[in-house]
Amino acid sequence: FCKQCRQKVQDCSHFVYPIPGQRIPVFDPKVESLAYEKTGRVLEIAFKNGQTWQLEGVSQEIFTEIQNSTISSFLKMIALKIN
Repeated sequence: FCKQCRQKVQDCSHFVYPIPGQRIPVFDPKVESLAYEKTGRVLEIAFKNGQTWQLEGVSQEIFTEIQNSTISSFLKMIALKIN
């Protein structure tokens, strides 16, 4: 079920299909894996709590940097820049 609209995931308007490609497991207290789709420049972040985020417009360089850092700290940095 979607926590936001309380519908089954397949009926949820917030649902997006996973991007094609390999999931890369990462060592992070909150993040389970990453995936990247080069053509659409989409980064997919799968969290250990079951949530999955897809961020569009992410460069290959950013994806490479995320793989080589602690993802939780990287996401905090992004959140501070957005606010």
